[in-house]
Amino acid sequence: DADTILLENLDHLFFVESEFAAAPETFPPDNFNSGVMVLTPSQEQFEGLLRFNAERGSEEGGDQGVLNAYFNQWYNVSADDQKCGRLPWRYNVNAVNHKTYTTLSKMRSQPPPAVVHFVANLKPWVMYVMHASGQQIPEEAMSQLEVHMLWRSAFHFMKELGGT
Repeated sequence: DADTILLENLDHLFFVESEFAAAPETFPPDNFNSGVMVLTPSQEQFEGLLRFNAERGSEEGGDQGVLNAYFNQWYNVSADDQKCGRLPWRYNVNAVNHKTYTTLSKMRSQPPPAVVHFVANLKPWVMYVMHASGQQIPEEAMSQLEVHMLWRSAFHFMKELGGT
């Protein structure tokens, strides 16, 4: 998704052996989030997905609903199944929970969050404009300040590389 930031190199995801893999949605966790997915494309799967979408569509009107319905075995099938796999939670960490999950992963000697997802309305680019124009940053955004600064650093780095 455009509202995610990578905190580490994700090249290893190119070698996931499942035809489809995704990280759990923050809530409900029995659905996946379509923001970070690994697909091994095939013409058969593409045509099947197009047919499925034309016949059933999405309850909420977005891609995530269609994909969760189409890959409905995702939650029930073993993560190492060739048809459908589950990526760990660390590939879809809500920005609100970033600090908590980072601390927990250290305490449990687990890998830290790999992808932060800005799912709330206070997207980092909105916060950036608010700050640049002298507007007051909302109190609820202060808990996300660290992860918003990571986004801002990445933004400035890409601008230096010649982005607009």
